[in-house]
Formats: sequence, structure tokens, C-alpha cells
Amino acid sequence: MKKSFISLAFSLMLIFSMKADFKPRVTVINYDVPVGAVKINGFGGMAISQELYHFMQELLPQGSTILEFGSGFGTGQLAKHFIMYSVEHNHQFVNRHSSNYIHAPIVNNWYNLDILKSKLPPSYDAILIDGPPRCIGRRGFLENIEMFDVSVPLIFDDVHIDIEWQIMFDTAKQLKRNCIVYVCQEKKWGVIFP
Repeated sequence: MKKSFISLAFSLMLIFSMKADFKPRVTVINYDVPVGAVKINGFGGMAISQELYHFMQELLPQGSTILEFGSGFGTGQLAKHFIMYSVEHNHQFVNRHSSNYIHAPIVNNWYNLDILKSKLPPSYDAILIDGPPRCIGRRGFLENIEMFDVSVPLIFDDVHIDIEWQIMFDTAKQLKRNCIVYVCQEKKWGVIFP
């Protein structure tokens, strides 16, 4: 009896130590705009890619709710299919598109947490991390991850940029999940699935 308890305790300790050292596996997949899709000008550059736009349409049923950090051209396009909640620090971008805007100025290198806590939607089906801009940084999402429902797909735009890749990877490591990086002509995005 005593020996089996020690074996069980050792096995549990080994399992927990393995999880503490979890290193996410990153799978890379090429992604193209679906055949027959109409090209929409305005995607790419600072906006999400047209490929990511189509990916989100394939991932989520129409009418799903998306919580996005950062807003822009892609917000308007996604709002044609989804209920959008857009966290935006720049008042000039607020209310540009058909979204439920949460104007949260930058405080301590990320969105104002008091405003976020009071205005986040009660539920959502995916989170799109595409803001704030790199000059401010997106690490605040990881540093405040307990505020969010992470049982939904977490989509990180711009992971072709090293710092954005690292934030996605560190988030996956903290959540002890793997991630998939999708590559298109111009950009990459990563997804941590539940």
C-alpha cells in the first residue's frame, strides 16, 4: 500500500513537472483564398489579410460574436457576417464600422483595464488579437489573460513579425496548448484552439 502511494505520488509529480515545462508545438499550414472568392481591396498592410477574413468565415458560423483588439478595414468586413466587439484605443477609429466599440485608451502600455472590465461582452466565440499597434505592443493580452474566456479560438494576426509570434507562442505555453500558423502571400496569423 505504502509503495503504491509513493509510486502514484511520483507519477503525479512527474506529470506536473512535464506540464510546467510544456513547449507548444507550432504547425505551419499554407492558406489560400478559397477558389471563386471575389478580391476585396483594402485587406493587407495594417488590416487583416483577405485570407484571414475567409478563414474566419470558415471557422465560425455566421452570427457568431468576435471580440477583437484593434479595429480597421477588417472590422467592417467581418461585421457583415459576425457580431463584433472592437476594443480600440484611438478615438479616430471608434464607430467607423458596424461594431460594438469599446474605447479604451492606453494606460500602462495596454488598453485601460477598468474600461475593459466594465464593457467586455458577456460571451464571445473567438478573440482576434490585432491591436494595439506594435509601437505600444500586444503583450498586455497575455499579461491580463485571466480577464478573458480562453475556451474559444485565439487568433493572433501578424505573426510573421517576431514579437507577435513570441506573444502567440508565450500565450500557448501559458495555456499549455499547441498552435497553428497559417501562411498566406503577404502575412501569417496564428490560432490557439481550445
